Order: sequence, then structure tokens, then C-alpha cells
Amino acid sequence: MIRFEFVLVGCVLVTVGLGLIVIGHQKTQPTAVDTVVNVLENLSGQRVRGNLESDKSSGYLLITVGVVGLVAGLGFILASRTSSGDPIDRD
Repeated sequence: MIRFEFVLVGCVLVTVGLGLIVIGHQKTQPTAVDTVVNVLENLSGQRVRGNLESDKSSGYLLITVGVVGLVAGLGFILASRTSSGDPIDRD
């Protein structure tokens, strides 16, 4: 017998996890400022003073939380099946 509440919770966690992974991936991509700084450094051959690159730690955190949600959702979906082996529910 399949427990539909586990399937529902699992599907929600998988959907939210995938969304967080996509958002985190977008946050880790280089911005226009990163591209300009990289071009200027390559043209001049010198390192730009200060840290002008954008912080990507929030993107990596979102990816990590998304993967945890995805795995938890898959676990809920797999746990929705009972292991009794009896296909007839005898309450």
C-alpha cells in the first residue's frame, strides 16, 4: 500500500529542492562586474586592488540546501511504500 501523504511531501521537497538548485546555480554564475574585472586584469596584466568579485557563498549554500531537500524528498517517496508484502490492506 502506498502512503499518499509521504508521496505528497516527497514531491513538494523534490520540487523545492530543484528550485533551490536552479536559483543557487544562477547566483554562482559570473556577473557583468566579474567579467569586466577579469577583462581588465587580462589586458593590464595586473591584479585589481581590493576584492571586486561578487560573493558566491549564498549560491553554494542554496545548492547544498537544494540537494538535501531533493534527497529527502526522494527518501519520502521511496519510504511511501510499505514493506509488509501483503497487497491487501487488512485493518
